[in-house]
Amino acid sequence: MLQHLRLWLPGIMVVLLAGCAETSVIPISSAVSIEPTRAVGTEPKDVEIFYDVDEIKRPYVVFAHINHLDPGKFNRINLGDVLPILRKKGRELHADGVIIDNTKEWRTGLLSTGIILRTRAIRYTGKLPVKK
Repeated sequence: MLQHLRLWLPGIMVVLLAGCAETSVIPISSAVSIEPTRAVGTEPKDVEIFYDVDEIKRPYVVFAHINHLDPGKFNRINLGDVLPILRKKGRELHADGVIIDNTKEWRTGLLSTGIILRTRAIRYTGKLPVKK
């Protein structure tokens, strides 16, 4: 009986985890609050997506990690599918941008592809430098 359970356990876990997309936030700086900083009733700003820190042209501080896991659930999930979710989470945190550090796509079934993302939420700390 125990031997059969060991054979079926991985399959049972896949079925239980299928379709459980999850986005988590881990605060990393006590100097920057993840509480809302925008006045109530104002429109949320768009969150910039960066693939490399060299793309960021303003001083900034990293205040949280945003991690996302989506096993696909009979879909083929790619980075383009997840960007709106990252932007939404960034808006909730009042981030100015999100730096994508790591992405991993993997086959989760015959027709499914999942994705894992590790990102950092940033807020600008200064003005854009003046070009000379």
